[in-house]
Amino acid sequence: MTKPRQRSALFYLIISLLLVGSLVIFVVGCPGPERRLADQGNRRNDGSLLERYREEPTVTIELKNGETKEVKLEEYVAGVVAGEMKADWPLEAYKAQAILARSYAMQLLTEDATKPATGKISASHTEAQAYRPENISETIRKAVNETRGQVITYKDKFVKAYFHAATGGKTAKAEDMGLVEKGQEPPYLKQVTSPEDKAPAEVKSWQASVPLATFEKVARETGAEISGLKGVSIGKKDNGGRAVTLRLTHAKGTTEVNANALRVGIDPQLIKSTMFTKIGVQGNNVVMEGKGFGHGVGMSQWGAYTMAKDGKSAEEIIKFYFKDIKLVDLW
Repeated sequence: MTKPRQRSALFYLIISLLLVGSLVIFVVGCPGPERRLADQGNRRNDGSLLERYREEPTVTIELKNGETKEVKLEEYVAGVVAGEMKADWPLEAYKAQAILARSYAMQLLTEDATKPATGKISASHTEAQAYRPENISETIRKAVNETRGQVITYKDKFVKAYFHAATGGKTAKAEDMGLVEKGQEPPYLKQVTSPEDKAPAEVKSWQASVPLATFEKVARETGAEISGLKGVSIGKKDNGGRAVTLRLTHAKGTTEVNANALRVGIDPQLIKSTMFTKIGVQGNNVVMEGKGFGHGVGMSQWGAYTMAKDGKSAEEIIKFYFKDIKLVDLW
């Protein structure tokens, strides 16, 4: 039988051991911010992409007037969100756009999407992304601040974060729209039916008319050897019904050209997309009707608007349009 004093000493020894064990479990098992980042793979010491970008870079913006200015990347991102999205949109839609704009810029500014950002970036949407800092609102600033440093990566590389105004149905492949070479389709792009019930009527359905001579001129500029254009019809379609090629009937025969390249060459604001519902020659004009706005690749901005209005987060919006990607914080 153990004596009272021995029992008391044994009792306190057991209690002490339990307390020390609990402290060890707490320290090891409850990571703080640094440990959480390591657990998520956000900070490594193996020379990875994420390890190289602990500090926010400075970018040189080529302005439309020919001048340049240097700003921190987050300030550039705010100007892009203000240039690429309309005023008074939901916060989560702005946050999704900020993450895409930041990712797109980092991919564009780096060699092979891995080496440190260098060089200049255009303020034009035709060369990079639209940049309009004069349109920055408090909500846009909040969206950029709340996503600070956050980018989309695929296999430790920045993604080419494509986006467009409205899909008008199912999103497109980059190679079908002529954005990448055949066989180079980015593996992180999804083809999904975009929810756009809150998009405006002029995006859901539109009409356009282009002089036949203009159509022929631009077709030749894209490399088509044609003369005496007589007819225009849809050639190849993708699995969402979007025109991949247009079939041009002319004096020399029939030639197919990339529909999106022709659209961009003529006027992408006039011919809003290649999701045609009707196209043909009437008199001296090519007349067409269609749905959506933009090339249809990647995130739809009106889809993001609709999803944000329905309570979806920026991460949910992005992962709806992109697959097998990671959202990570660089700085």
